[in-house]
Amino acid sequence: MAAENFYLLEETIHLLQQIKKNLKMQELDPLTINLGEQAINSKIQMLIRNLDILMSAKDRDPRQLKLFVEVEGLLEFLRKLQAALAHSDYVEDFRRKKGSTVVVKINDSLARIIAGLDDWSTIAEQKLWAHQKDRFANSYLEHLPLPSSADYFYVFVKELNPVQTRYLHPFVPSQLARQKERSTEDLLKYDSLDPITGMRQFAAKDNTAFPGSYLRIIAGHHRTFELYRRFINGELSGDTLLLVKRMV
Repeated sequence: MAAENFYLLEETIHLLQQIKKNLKMQELDPLTINLGEQAINSKIQMLIRNLDILMSAKDRDPRQLKLFVEVEGLLEFLRKLQAALAHSDYVEDFRRKKGSTVVVKINDSLARIIAGLDDWSTIAEQKLWAHQKDRFANSYLEHLPLPSSADYFYVFVKELNPVQTRYLHPFVPSQLARQKERSTEDLLKYDSLDPITGMRQFAAKDNTAFPGSYLRIIAGHHRTFELYRRFINGELSGDTLLLVKRMV
């Protein structure tokens, strides 16, 4: 994602939370909504603009998975909004107020957004949640290899997603850009001068007989982000192991 749009995702999630609270996204009924006064207001149009930019990005940003986690019902809401715009009882009134060109642009944007979110939904099913579908959320860690020293532990690259992993520091776009220039081998190589450092913690659905599935990364978060980005882009196996220094 381009540097100028780096913070657009957080802004959009905040906007969606406002819309969800104000318009009751889960209860949106295209047969009763007043398009001219409620649904297609400045916030909705800003939402469509932002999401269109996010979904049109050539490079997949792992943070976009947060749209599925933090904004429940987003795809359903947009589909209902699309249906409401197409409904004959309302579309003519909206055309009179906003113009037919605006209606066409919004419909085109919604079609692109929905297609993009469908793709992200598939990614979430195949890569975000797939390894946690057993009885316990951390069952996949039962046979996780142990390093030779207790000062370290291994992490699967597929775990480095924005749901399981939390970071101590915020991301800096310029630092993420530098990580993109490095080879995968270099990113995975242990750096004794600047090691990826963190800890495991237990999540609610974990079995305490296995390692905890919740990760806290204290140092090296730009490297782990880039490794996960390569995973969701099909450039790296999610079962690739990464050595992490245990925080003391």
